[in-house]
Amino acid sequence: MYLERNLYKWRLEDAKKELGEPTRTRQSYTDGKASGTVYAFPDPTRSALEFELTFNDRSKLLTMVIAYPLGATLDDAKRLFGENYIVRRQPNGEKLIMYRNRRLILRLSSRDQLISIGVY
Repeated sequence: MYLERNLYKWRLEDAKKELGEPTRTRQSYTDGKASGTVYAFPDPTRSALEFELTFNDRSKLLTMVIAYPLGATLDDAKRLFGENYIVRRQPNGEKLIMYRNRRLILRLSSRDQLISIGVY
């Protein structure tokens, strides 16, 4: 994943150079304290609705990427990322898939539709 390779390297200016201007922003929090700013960018490949890039407020570096894929399933994710993960079922029926061998979290609907892919 192109954006994953730029974790802890890119600053906001680098993202804008590659992806254009963000469509919106919001604050991110760690343990209840503001820790970064999230910028949403449309996906130029159109395989995802958008990307959210989180930049740490102190270092100003990219620390997380979340993609919102279009029409992908758990089976698609398994083909891409393998099956070395644990599953946490959520009270609302969604599942969180956390990979053991990489910093990757998938959020799935109760019907195993991929809602988001997060790398950090």
